[in-house]
Amino acid sequence: MQRPTTLGLTLIGLRAKDADTAVGLSGMVQGVGYLIAILGPLGGGALLTSSAGLTAALVLLLVVTAGELTAGVGAGRNRHVLEPAVAPTGTAREV
Repeated sequence: MQRPTTLGLTLIGLRAKDADTAVGLSGMVQGVGYLIAILGPLGGGALLTSSAGLTAALVLLLVVTAGELTAGVGAGRNRHVLEPAVAPTGTAREV
């Protein structure tokens, strides 16, 4: 079984503003992450045993890798979870 990486656990702590948010974020990330992770071996194995073969499995791997890259860039931003995005300077209006 693959264990969570140190970077992944560090990002949870860095992106949470307080301990309660870190607990919720950790549960969501690990729960959803493991649910998504189970689809990889199942989908890859199904593609390998079907008529699609190795090429389709490798294309699936590249698509998943592109999705992980996109998620990683988003997770690497310097902001906290549940914190509203900062509006660009000069665009906010006072009410």
